[in-house]
Amino acid sequence: SNIGTVYKEQKNYVKALQYLNESLEMHYEVNDGKDNTVNKSVAFVLSNIGVIYIKQGKYEEALKYNKESLEMHYKVNDGKENTVNEDVAYLLNCIGRIYEKQQKYEKAFKYIIKSTKIAEKLNDRNFLINLKPQIKYLISKVKIKPNDKCLCDSGKKFKKCCFLLKK
Repeated sequence: SNIGTVYKEQKNYVKALQYLNESLEMHYEVNDGKDNTVNKSVAFVLSNIGVIYIKQGKYEEALKYNKESLEMHYKVNDGKENTVNEDVAYLLNCIGRIYEKQQKYEKAFKYIIKSTKIAEKLNDRNFLINLKPQIKYLISKVKIKPNDKCLCDSGKKFKKCCFLLKK
């Protein structure tokens, strides 16, 4: 996977995908799904493939690989979707950005908010600072009124929840 990553950095996406897919096949061959070290490596490779597809504008493929990577991270953490780590926050943000590029703003908002909540738990100020403009932009695009139920699934009204992030 390292060779694939190097090719990705050099923007040689064809070669990068070739090596990353070979790496992925090797990981699957040696792993029965129970070795979390290998599972974490698989998640890393899947994420790299997803990034390449984003750069190529192939958003459906990018979603597929980033969601698989996210599921693998959950698997590494005993299947818990409430996993709090940087990798999960990054993937949720990445998926949100893909939906944003597809102009699926409500879906984008949900993923970005999940990412934000993890970043808050991690006290990752840099990540949060970078998310703020994206949140403001998505709030401007989402068709929601202050008294509507918030899209983040908190059960609160938007004005008492994520609307406060607009400030």
